[in-house]
Amino acid sequence: SVMFARTLYEAYGGFDEKLDVLEDWDLWLRYALEHPFAFTNKVTSIYYTPYKDRKKRRRDLTLRAAERQVVEKHKSAILQTHFKSIKIWIIYSMILIRKELFL
Repeated sequence: SVMFARTLYEAYGGFDEKLDVLEDWDLWLRYALEHPFAFTNKVTSIYYTPYKDRKKRRRDLTLRAAERQVVEKHKSAILQTHFKSIKIWIIYSMILIRKELFL
């Protein structure tokens, strides 16, 4: 579960309806670029992914394309602010690591 102030939603909007997947990733990135977030080191949800080769490959390709789209969308904001805030660097690093894992 995630909680955030209503003012974040009012200032930065909700899910980007143009995105088919990773709408949540885009939302949290937009919010984190502007405001601090607290981290809880606890599993709060579990989800399952396809395990059959064909479905897994299709899902991975879809996610990679969406990740590129979200990174490109926020690239300038990330690059402008990542030296000012460690949270941005961590998010950007996670994006790069994830991209390397799926290449």
